Amino acid sequence: MRDVRDPLLHFARLNYEYKDLIWYPFWILCDLLYLFLLRVAHKEFNLQPTKLYQMFAFSYLCFAFIQLVGMLDSMFLRSHYLDLFYSYSIQAINFGLFVYAVYYVVRYAIFDKNINNAV
Repeated sequence: MRDVRDPLLHFARLNYEYKDLIWYPFWILCDLLYLFLLRVAHKEFNLQPTKLYQMFAFSYLCFAFIQLVGMLDSMFLRSHYLDLFYSYSIQAINFGLFVYAVYYVVRYAIFDKNINNAV
């Protein structure tokens, strides 16, 4: 009887190139899908683009670009020189988005009841 883990172990042992071939395009597609869904939600509910919306949209574009550059560096150049840039830039953007979203929501909730005027 085969162990359930056999296919997973085989997948985990794939060559490093195959991992990159799956990792980077998956996240590029996710980032572009998030951007698309953000835009569709704003159109569907007839929402005005706020600065928070603009920050998230720009961040998703930056994420997709960073993933693309990481993929080119990792798969084609095989240099891995940009691994630290890749890691730290994604963390910095996520941290910046979190801080800005908290600031935006707190300012709206406490000071300004009209979200279109907030920040």
